[in-house]
Amino acid sequence: MKRTVGMLTLCIMTAIAIGCKKQQDTVVATQGFVNFTIGDVKLVSPSGEQVAKVGDVIKEGMTIVTKGDKSQAEIFFGDNAIKVLGNTSVEVKKLLTNITQNSNDSEFFVNKGAVFSKVKKLGKNDSYSVKSPTTTAGVRGTEFLLEEEGGKAAVACIDGKVECVNNANPSDKAIIEKNEEAVVVAGQNIVKQQISADRLKMLDIIRNIKEVREDIRQQYQKAVEDIRKQYEEAKKQYREDVEKVREQAKAAVDDQKARDKAAVDAAKGTSQQAAKDVVAEAGSQMSAAKDSASKESATGGVQDQIKQMKQLNKSAVTPQQ
Repeated sequence: MKRTVGMLTLCIMTAIAIGCKKQQDTVVATQGFVNFTIGDVKLVSPSGEQVAKVGDVIKEGMTIVTKGDKSQAEIFFGDNAIKVLGNTSVEVKKLLTNITQNSNDSEFFVNKGAVFSKVKKLGKNDSYSVKSPTTTAGVRGTEFLLEEEGGKAAVACIDGKVECVNNANPSDKAIIEKNEEAVVVAGQNIVKQQISADRLKMLDIIRNIKEVREDIRQQYQKAVEDIRKQYEEAKKQYREDVEKVREQAKAAVDDQKARDKAAVDAAKGTSQQAAKDVVAEAGSQMSAAKDSASKESATGGVQDQIKQMKQLNKSAVTPQQ
């Protein structure tokens, strides 16, 4: 019985533990919003292609495509923002929020062209990276531009620090700081250098991102609030599910205990009856043995008397000499 109940308890605790783990890893998809566009800007998703407009929602899996040198799009993801420059294709690879850890994971992939990132200081568990076929740029909070064209990439840091990794040789890395840039060419080592004065002027213009519009900010805040509500509802449902599992587990254990007790009681009753039957049988055998012994004893006494009488008769008829 103990073993059965123990196994049930183990299964229940395992189920609850798995549920707890899932609750600890509550990760949801988040979103960004188009704050400004100029020129030819398209949003491409599995459902199709559309012209980008202010207020459009940007989700994980979407690709922002600009055509023409003067086309641009500015997109806010909370406090962070990207500016997609002309003739660029950038895919939103990751856009996740871990609600329980209050952290965000953002990843963009520049197929070609140039993307400027304005990243506020990230939290301990936050992650923000921009990749291309040639390089990967990871930051903790900075402003930088990543350009990719024909197997050559350049990462220019305007403020803060950026770690650049050579995708062809991940051990080839470089940390660039303010007014530095890293040039990565396929099949070659990273080259770190100072940004020229002319390029700095161009970057200073690029870094000018319009303030997020109030309606866009409100949209974002509403989206965050909706996610929070979903999380609270999911957490409440989780607690209810755990309590339900516990109640079912307790009922299962109680039922198993009752069945085990009934089985034990039945086994005890059978054993006691068997013992009584053995005792009764033994008593019967002992009584029979006593009766048999008594009969044999009685028969033996009669025979002795007969023998004695025969001997007396014989003595009586025999003449004396």
